[in-house]
Amino acid sequence: MKKFSIVLLVAVIAYSCTNNPPKKETVQTDQGSIEGTWVLKYYKDVDSNTPDEWTQYGAEIIYEKFITDTHFIWVKYNKTTSKMEGAGGGTYRFEGGKYVEDIEFFFPPGSNELGQAIPFEHERKDGEWYHKGYAKIMDMDVETGDMIMTDSMKIEERWVRSTEMSNTENTSLVGSWSLESYRGKADSTRQEYPEFIRYMKLITPSHFAWVQFDAEGDMVYGLGTGTYYFEDGKYVEAIRTMYPNGPQQQGTVVPFEMEIAEEGWKHVGNVILKNKQENGEIITEPMYIDEMWKKYEANM
Repeated sequence: MKKFSIVLLVAVIAYSCTNNPPKKETVQTDQGSIEGTWVLKYYKDVDSNTPDEWTQYGAEIIYEKFITDTHFIWVKYNKTTSKMEGAGGGTYRFEGGKYVEDIEFFFPPGSNELGQAIPFEHERKDGEWYHKGYAKIMDMDVETGDMIMTDSMKIEERWVRSTEMSNTENTSLVGSWSLESYRGKADSTRQEYPEFIRYMKLITPSHFAWVQFDAEGDMVYGLGTGTYYFEDGKYVEAIRTMYPNGPQQQGTVVPFEMEIAEEGWKHVGNVILKNKQENGEIITEPMYIDEMWKKYEANM
C-alpha cells in the first residue's frame, strides 16, 4: 500500500515487478520451511570491544525478517524515534548447503551490500535459526576505476520465529505481490507503473511488509511493515514500522475492502495521516488507496 507523504506521492511513481525470481534449489532446510516471520534474538557486533560475544538490541528496536517462498525483507526500526535504521531485501536461494541472499535493495543508501549475493552457513537448533556469512566491502581502485573487494564484514545472527499469528486460516494472501496499478481518487483513472521502480508486498501468515525502491539505483522510496487480521469481512493492516513518514503512520490501523480475482488482489481503503502542528495539536488527514496487486509465482 502507498504510505507516503503527499509530496512523495507526487514526486515518485511506483512500478510493478513482472519477472519471476530466479529458480531456487529448495526453500526447505532439514527442519522444514523457513517461510514466515523471524525476530532477531542475538547478534555479534563486529564493531564493538567484544566482537565474539552475543548481544541483543533493547526493547525500543524492532528487528524482523519476513520470508515468503520467493522473497525476503528485513527491517531494523526504532519505535522511540519512529526512524528506520536499516532495511534490506531481495530474493533468496539454497545453494551448496548454504542459504544465499541476493540483495536487491538496501537502506541506508551507499551500502556495500546492495547487489551482493551473500552466502550464509545456517542451522536450525532449539527453536533458533542461526546463520553466519560475510558481506564484501568494496572500494574503487584508483588506477582502474573498478570496484574491487578490499575487506569483508562478518554477519552472525540468531533468529526465532514470531509467535504472532493472523486470525484466519485462509492462506490465499500468503506470498509475494507486485503492485500493478493504483489510483489516488475513487473517480480517477487507474494508472500503471514505470519499469525502473519496484513496488512489492510480502505477506506471511502473521505479518505484511512492503517496499518501493529504485531497481536501477540506490534509493528506497518507502517501506512499511506490521501485522494484519480480518474483521467484518475486511483486510486490516496494523502499521508497526514506516519509512519515510513513520510519525504520521506508526500505530495506525487501516481497514481495506478487498477482493481476489483472476486479475489480482484489489484492496481499497484510507490511511489516516497524523500531522503534529507547532502548537502540539494533531491534525488527521485521510489518504485514499486503491491498488491492484499481482502475485509472484514461485519458480521452483
